[in-house]
Amino acid sequence: MSIFRTIILIVILAAGYLAFWPVPIDPVAWTSPEDPGLESGAYAATHDILDGEIIDLGGFDGPEDFAEGPDGAIYTAVHDGSILKFDPASKEITAIARTEGRPLGVDFGDDGLLYIADAYLGLLSLDVDTGALQVLATEAGGLPILYADDLEVIGRKVYFSDASTKFGATSAGGTLDSSILELMEHGKTGRVLVHDLDTSETEVLATGFSFPNGVTRSATGGSEIIVAETGLYRLLAIETEGPRRGEVTVIADAMPGFPDNVELGPDGLYWVGLTSPRLPGIDALSEQPFLRKVAVRLPRALRPKPLLHGAVMSFDAEGRVRHSFQDPTGQIATTAGALRTEDALYISRLEGPNFVRFSPGPD
Repeated sequence: MSIFRTIILIVILAAGYLAFWPVPIDPVAWTSPEDPGLESGAYAATHDILDGEIIDLGGFDGPEDFAEGPDGAIYTAVHDGSILKFDPASKEITAIARTEGRPLGVDFGDDGLLYIADAYLGLLSLDVDTGALQVLATEAGGLPILYADDLEVIGRKVYFSDASTKFGATSAGGTLDSSILELMEHGKTGRVLVHDLDTSETEVLATGFSFPNGVTRSATGGSEIIVAETGLYRLLAIETEGPRRGEVTVIADAMPGFPDNVELGPDGLYWVGLTSPRLPGIDALSEQPFLRKVAVRLPRALRPKPLLHGAVMSFDAEGRVRHSFQDPTGQIATTAGALRTEDALYISRLEGPNFVRFSPGPD
């Protein structure tokens, strides 16, 4: 066969593969809101992330979320499943447990237990003194919990997100692969769940979200929770009680990146991490389902991936930006969120061997 015929055959096979090879997603057309950008306007940087103190994890990676314990220590979850304890005074880091999954969101209850949203295992609790782990929920509404992501404990109820009911973190090959598939399909299969610690029942609070992610309590003190909807670049308030239970209100819309964790600080502000600025490819193809299938058929190295630009924002109850911490150099990137304590600000990461602390925290 001539070289010319060989080239033609390769081109035909490649075109056929890109056009027709089966893929796991069935993309839905949607309209991406205009990107306001991170460089100017409301989201322009007010602080440099690199001005903070960079705390090395001592060989661990990916401090996804933080929780302040009753003992004043800071607890986080990392890639290998470990739960770490950080002493703010000595800076000592100690591994106190390991879930054998991928723990993401962490939050303490009034009972002193650390509650964990584990993407592989579901909703867990941990006694940080003994290391005893317990699985609390693996299904809700007749469906398995495929991607427990973040949570907030309010009284005797744990509110948490199940980011995708189609692309499980385990079956898709990991949390990043699952999130990319869910975002590329845009089928809005995510849901928000509530677990009652007294009855051990887990119910569906609301459904139909594009990768619901961070969860926190409302700054207004009402019966709402705040949820970051990653796939639509926005913050939502969801009513948890009464005749309006499950009703959704948009708090902040059209963010310049993918919101991950959200945490209400003692300053009354919502602290949100953007894991990446907007991906132009995803926005440009929002109304092109067929081309998104083609994108998923590309080799893994050519598929969409987070852009290395760290960004953490704070919003007031009306959705106005109050702080914008950024690192455009990408040294501190895939920023997952921030924990604001009375005297410090801790910035977490999806990936990376460290985290950042500002002590004292910003005004």
